[in-house]
Amino acid sequence: MGMNGTGQGGTRRIRVLVVALVCGCLVAIGAAPESGAIALRKVAKPTVHRAKQPKRSNCRVVRRRRGKKWVRVKVCPKPAKRKTTRAATGGSHPSANTPAAAPGQNPSAPGATTGATYRGGASAWDEPGLVNPTTVLLSDSARSLKLNQAQDYVVTCPPGRFDVSGKITIWGGHNVVFENCDEYVTNPGGDWAGYLENQTGTLWVHDVHFGGAHLTGGVQIQEPGATVVMRDVLFDTVYGSYQTNHAECVQTWSGPARFLIDGMECPTTYQGLYLLPNQHDSTTVETAWDFRNVRIDGQGAYDLWLGNVQPSQVGSLPLLNLENVVDCGPGEPRDMDGTSDSSRAWAGVKPCPPDGGAAPVWARADGSVTGVDDGASPVALAGEAL
Repeated sequence: MGMNGTGQGGTRRIRVLVVALVCGCLVAIGAAPESGAIALRKVAKPTVHRAKQPKRSNCRVVRRRRGKKWVRVKVCPKPAKRKTTRAATGGSHPSANTPAAAPGQNPSAPGATTGATYRGGASAWDEPGLVNPTTVLLSDSARSLKLNQAQDYVVTCPPGRFDVSGKITIWGGHNVVFENCDEYVTNPGGDWAGYLENQTGTLWVHDVHFGGAHLTGGVQIQEPGATVVMRDVLFDTVYGSYQTNHAECVQTWSGPARFLIDGMECPTTYQGLYLLPNQHDSTTVETAWDFRNVRIDGQGAYDLWLGNVQPSQVGSLPLLNLENVVDCGPGEPRDMDGTSDSSRAWAGVKPCPPDGGAAPVWARADGSVTGVDDGASPVALAGEAL
């Protein structure tokens, strides 16, 4: 009896629990759709708003020297550059179409323009590759440039005759293109046309007229370890003498390691090419020197002078190639060979034809310069490949 009562009470409690569970489930289950199927209500997930993480900077603060003071500057890596291809020579550099004026001694500051990256040509004769070059437009008040030796540059002049009160100086830069310039030095007391100094890669001078009525010299080169390429360069007469100033169209006393000329006209009353690559700097080791389509019209001392070549400043050049190098003027050829090659350095120089011969370089009516090889890529010899 007791057991039956206990069993019936337990059964009733079980039924109550079952009913409670069923009622709870019905509360959780929404109303059945018309089809009779039971559909579970979709519960939207909560939206979580996370704070945007700041992008990690790759910049760093370094100490740099500014004159006599050390300052802290923020240095950030440059973004990847898009590479394109352009013709080796001829025409204006694309980034030089709308250049800004050079801001004094700091043309890398805001105000100069920057351009795309360009691959170089097939050999060292062609315009060098330029990575995000800065374009600098010279003016008379900003004609002495001090450039970043890790940056590439395009240096150009205003269109037409570019009057300046003194020489153009281009110091520094890595690969530097100096082109399309009709310089005219107006200083009545005389001056050199230009100083080209301390580029760390290649200096490429193209279609440039170094002019003036009172030039006491052409260009001085201080380029230890660099490559210097001159293509279609025209000088007005440089004036000098043994008793006064020693005028030359080109004077180098430090480098370059590789020196290539294709197209040069050099009238001088004293000397023409005065080349002493280790006279004041014994760190440069000369490799390939190649002169083509050069005419020197000299009236004074030596038109061609070579000396102070490594090793020990009495060596000889591994490669000295001369093609269509003509020495005009009274008593030509007048040359000095101070190397150890048994006076063979200038053996390939040609005497001046009776009529003077054809000019390798000339000025157009608008003052721009061109030459016999303008727009072409000279055949590269050993040591002239990239």
